[in-house]
Amino acid sequence: MVNDQQYVGGKTEKTGPVRTCLGCGKKAPKASLIRFAVVNGRIVVDEGYSLTGRGAYSCRQEICLRLLAKKGKRLARALRCEKPDPHHDMASLISTTIDSFVAK
Repeated sequence: MVNDQQYVGGKTEKTGPVRTCLGCGKKAPKASLIRFAVVNGRIVVDEGYSLTGRGAYSCRQEICLRLLAKKGKRLARALRCEKPDPHHDMASLISTTIDSFVAK
């Protein structure tokens, strides 16, 4: 079980739920990661963390998102998508996500 408290500066602070980045494998608070979900067979970015169903997470670092684009099946497998929409371009999704979420 992952502890949702963090020891900072002599006291314990609540950090909230902890999730693992699919790109680098590091654990981080859920609020600091980008969430992906499946809607109608398409993988989408869940900006509000509100879509129902299984989610997969990535750091907001460009390198982690590029790893997801390079190893496209990793995201689909984590979301348990048997067959993502064949017209859905994973590279395009990741590129748009990088433009929207990564601090330059």
